[in-house]
Amino acid sequence: EIPKLIPDINYAFFFIYCTIFILSILYIFIKVVKYEKLKAGKGKMNRKEYICFCKEVFNIN
Repeated sequence: EIPKLIPDINYAFFFIYCTIFILSILYIFIKVVKYEKLKAGKGKMNRKEYICFCKEVFNIN
C-alpha cells in the first residue's frame, strides 16, 4: 500500500513546487516592472502603453 502511495505523493509535491516556482517568477517580473515604472515617473497607463513599457523594460522587440 505504501509503495503505491509514494508516486502520488511525489506528483503532489512536484505540482506544488512547480506552482510556487512559476508564481515566484511571475511575482518578480511584476515587481521589476513596477519599480521601473516608478523610476521612469510613469503614472496610470492603459493596456497598450503598459505592454509597450514592459517590452521596453525587458528589451523585447
